[in-house]
Amino acid sequence: MSVQISFDWLSMSLNKSLLGDMLTFLKAEKIPCEYGFRGYRQSALLIFGGRVAWSDDREDCHIDLNSQSLAYFSKGTIEGVMSILNKLYEFGGKLSRLDVAFDDRSGKIGLDGIIEAIWAKDWVSKSYNFRIMESAKNSNSKIDVTGKTVYIGSSKSSTLLRIYDKGLETGNGDSWVRYEIQYRDDNSNLAAAKLIQSYESGLLEFVKVSIGLLRSVCDFREFNSNENSSRRVLLSWWSDIVNGAVKVTLGTVEIKHSMDKVMNWLEYQVSSNLALARKYYGSGFMNVVNYLTEVGESKFKQKHKMLLMKTS
Repeated sequence: MSVQISFDWLSMSLNKSLLGDMLTFLKAEKIPCEYGFRGYRQSALLIFGGRVAWSDDREDCHIDLNSQSLAYFSKGTIEGVMSILNKLYEFGGKLSRLDVAFDDRSGKIGLDGIIEAIWAKDWVSKSYNFRIMESAKNSNSKIDVTGKTVYIGSSKSSTLLRIYDKGLETGNGDSWVRYEIQYRDDNSNLAAAKLIQSYESGLLEFVKVSIGLLRSVCDFREFNSNENSSRRVLLSWWSDIVNGAVKVTLGTVEIKHSMDKVMNWLEYQVSSNLALARKYYGSGFMNVVNYLTEVGESKFKQKHKMLLMKTS
């Protein structure tokens, strides 16, 4: 493997009635706080900085797993993260943020070399904007640079790439560059679906798809090699990193959304209220069902249409 792949952040939401089930699955204990979090009125801490939040007047709840807490609950493995994602979707939940990290410790290129390539326009991306930021501290005899990061994309967009000197950040002096994609909202779920699907085909396929997603965010190619950006030659150090992986775009991802998962969601989140409605409306219950299904069909998204195409 040319780079080491890991997950650095998960933010998720699900029905509040399933919060206990999710925490049981994670084997997580919560420590109540006296304040809210992310717009929710109540919150609690999880081990290593994880957070959970809910409100009495809302049906949903929120869970944040930062780098350390995610590593703890996933046992530091790709398999562990995939298990958490699968359980979330089984419960009918969704992601609002997913960070995927790629660590290059080969020493073939440092962050300064990457910045040179960026200023030379030797890169291709859907985003035209980038920022370079440094952090430093004033010691007695000199100014020490403590961090340096390149941002490709907007912090408000649904996909942002950070490239930074992890060796400098940790202070160990190692040659260590991290490429980190931050997906938000719909893009986080699209990326997760692609990663889950690829992992089911084996670790090698997972690595190829993961790096393919990285290439779709930013691809380092020699600007002067061709007027057509898609035909430009990969920079040699970048070619070593991607190791033949082809681009994978979120726009062509197939969301794995089976009828089994639909039925699981209905059972967990709807069945009790459905039974209540049947007893309340009696013989008129089917009129209620017909009305609800008509409203639901008017809200179909692409994933629902794809599922109908598969099963027809």
